[in-house]
Amino acid sequence: MPVVPLSGLGLPNLEIGPNLGPNDLQFLQSIYDGGLEKYERRLVSVGLSGLDFVLDAGCGFGQWSLALSATCGQVQGFDIDPQRIRVCCAIKSHLAIGNVEFGNADLKSLPVRSSLFDGVICYSVIFLTQYQPVLLELHRVLKPGGLFYLSANGIGRYVFEVLNPKRLGSDFDSRRYGMRTIFNSFIGRKDGFSIENGAQVMSLARTCATLRKIGFDVIGSGPEGSVGTQPCPFFPPRYLGLPMSFDIIARKRVVGKQ
Repeated sequence: MPVVPLSGLGLPNLEIGPNLGPNDLQFLQSIYDGGLEKYERRLVSVGLSGLDFVLDAGCGFGQWSLALSATCGQVQGFDIDPQRIRVCCAIKSHLAIGNVEFGNADLKSLPVRSSLFDGVICYSVIFLTQYQPVLLELHRVLKPGGLFYLSANGIGRYVFEVLNPKRLGSDFDSRRYGMRTIFNSFIGRKDGFSIENGAQVMSLARTCATLRKIGFDVIGSGPEGSVGTQPCPFFPPRYLGLPMSFDIIARKRVVGKQ
């Protein structure tokens, strides 16, 4: 069984499943470098603290879910990749965290009842989905008045990938990923997004408009890390004048209120 050191979590020898490629292994180590404090600060800043039950939609390797466990009562993380869920469960077990559960699910069809969660986070994953159905589903599972924190990528992020290629592992080429993403957006591709096929470029204005149409009230938006009480971005706001990543804080509209 492969062993990965996650020194930022105090785990020198985390055993993981055999199916992670070089890119995933390096990404796993990079997100936990320095521990969970930066994620906890961001969650408090955007208002995802002191809530009873929070969803991490597209939890990946679980960094946001684990950070939420320190700021909220109960946490549910869902991801479509079963291998990533296995890694999340291994980390949770090693850290003996009892208020987080992980499950395998498509974000367009979550196996939970409506109006269940007090808060939802969907960080840096929605551009790999059919985002309108996903937003509808996240609206369904959020309580009226519940808080929604979304982070997504604009065109500048992919232009950066094309012009500053890097290989986190032999199984990932950022230039090819960026070029395929830009091409997907040019031809209007609607599904089949992946690391291999490319994602889709998202627009802050268009995403805010979609959220309002679905039934959210947008209460804050701007470049990644700029919204909330303690702005602290992980990425620069623009590249060659083009928007990189953006954040939106919204609340599910209470029926009868505008």
